[in-house]
Amino acid sequence: MPRAYKQAKRANTAAETRRRIIDATIELHRTLGPRETTVAEIARVAGVGRVTVYKHFPDDAALVMASQSQWLAQHPPPDAGQWAMILDPDARLRVALRELYLWYADTEPMTGNVLREGAGMPAFTAVYSLLRVHIREGAEILAAGRISDPDWTLATLNVVQSYDTWRVLVHDMGLTLGEAVELVAGWVRAVV
Repeated sequence: MPRAYKQAKRANTAAETRRRIIDATIELHRTLGPRETTVAEIARVAGVGRVTVYKHFPDDAALVMASQSQWLAQHPPPDAGQWAMILDPDARLRVALRELYLWYADTEPMTGNVLREGAGMPAFTAVYSLLRVHIREGAEILAAGRISDPDWTLATLNVVQSYDTWRVLVHDMGLTLGEAVELVAGWVRAVV
């Protein structure tokens, strides 16, 4: 009986340590950005040694995937599949843009840091792949019912869904969410 108790306690301690490492990584990616996040800083924030970080995550890719997966589970992007239920292409686009742009606004520190800094970092390859798939699936759903050239339509819909499009319109140009959605919906209607 005592041995089983010690093993269970050890497993709980290991899970708690892993959680603290992931939480520290998330917080540092959000506040400092991926490039400034070091294993030494993760260990310091998590209250563990560097060796402990490596014990739980033998490489950067495993740590990035664990932390970003947890963060996305806590802050899920809009469900593009729900957009498919809206039959009118223009109404579907407005709903999609509103949901996506709200998500960007709500998640800006992390999303901005990861997209800006993670692009050239091998550990973020899997994260970028997931983001590309999400945007591509959204574009395919938003393209339904539009009669323009399919490649042109998908390219346009990929651009209007991008974080950078939202950031330029809302931050650089000072548009409200509603103004940005209407402007972009008008562009899409004129182009595709």
